[in-house]
This record gives sequence, C-alpha cells and structure tokens, in this order.
Amino acid sequence: MDPHRQCWATRQQEVRRLLVSGRPENALSLWRDQHAALHARELASADTWSFQDEVLAGLSEEQLRRIADPGTHSIAWLLWHIARIEDVTMNLLVAGTAQVLDGASWLGRLGLARRDVGTAMGDSEVATISASLNLDSLLAYRLAVGRRTQEIAGALGPGDLRARVDPGRIQALLASGALADGAIGLAEAWRTWTTVRFLMMPATRHAFTHLNEARRVGDWLRQSSYAR
Repeated sequence: MDPHRQCWATRQQEVRRLLVSGRPENALSLWRDQHAALHARELASADTWSFQDEVLAGLSEEQLRRIADPGTHSIAWLLWHIARIEDVTMNLLVAGTAQVLDGASWLGRLGLARRDVGTAMGDSEVATISASLNLDSLLAYRLAVGRRTQEIAGALGPGDLRARVDPGRIQALLASGALADGAIGLAEAWRTWTTVRFLMMPATRHAFTHLNEARRVGDWLRQSSYAR
C-alpha cells in the first residue's frame, strides 16, 4: 500500500479508538479530515491528498465508464454507489433529514431514473448506470454529499455518538426507494447501528474500500492504454 493510503488506514484506527474511548472532540475533528481525504480536494484544502483525485487523474470519460470484466464495476458506478450510500446513511439515518439527492434536481442532472444505492445490482444494471451517468453531475453530487456529511459531523455532540437509529428513520429509508429488493437486508443491519458505526463504515471505510477498487480499475485502464 502506498504511503498516503497507509497513513489514512493508520489514522482511521486511531480515530475509531478515540471515538469509542469517549474523547469525541478530538476524534470528530480527525474524522472530518479522514472523510475529506476520500472526496475531491475541494472539500479540504489545495495541499491535501485526495484519494478521489488520485483515482481520476488522467482518465478519459470513456475509461471512467468502462467495465473490465463481468461481475466488476466501472469507476463511474463506484463513485455513484459510494455517494448514494453516504447520502442515505448520513442524512436519512444519522441526521434524520432529506437526502441531498432530493434537492437541486440531482436525479435528473445525474441522468438517472432510479433512486437506490446500487447494492445487489446485476451486470446489466451496472452497465446501464455506467453508460447513463452525467459525469460532471456525478462529481458535483458526490462533493455536495461530502459537504453535507461534514456539516452533520460538525453538529454531533458526545451524546449522539452512541445513539442507535430511530426506528422511524428506518421506515423513512424503506419508503425512500433507496434500497432495491435485493438490498432490503441493509435496513435490518442498519437498524442496530450506532452513530459511531455509521461514521466509521458507510461514510469512510466503505468509500475507502471502493476507491481502492476504483484505483485498481484505473491502473488496469492505464496499463491497457499503454499496451496499445
């Protein structure tokens, strides 16, 4: 693992330790830095490492939409999926507010008709999303989701971190169309989670894992391009 990603992974362990040890003031500030590093550099500062920017560097629109093999994902699909998971979990479940997707005509701007998070999609559905996404709007949407998550995290207090999801928010999730039939099990899992777990997984670790996947796809695309 390269130094940037290794540093991120090491800090993530420290953030988790601080969050569960009852010292949220320091932990939440560190967490926000960890979260920002997974988004575009605009979310933090110009001299901050951005995993997303690293993944996207030098790739064409065609490459971002390309799917290497059956059962895999395009980089565009991966960015859409992690943005949707973050939007749904941090807004509907942690904050109890509307999704970013529901404002600013995002669904139409993205060029999509479906509202789900992408979990349990088949290959043909992945291909359709990859081909249909408006990529400029995708990057803008993910940045908007990241900014909203930063606001939510900034408003959290010590008493919020151990709180479990309000059952009414799970009902709102199910009514929102965010989970396709094959993904309903996520609601059952999430209903038992605390705020700390949402911070540590959907908004950060989940994104880091899929950005690692996107980085491997990008490396393969660059190598394929050089081989031509």
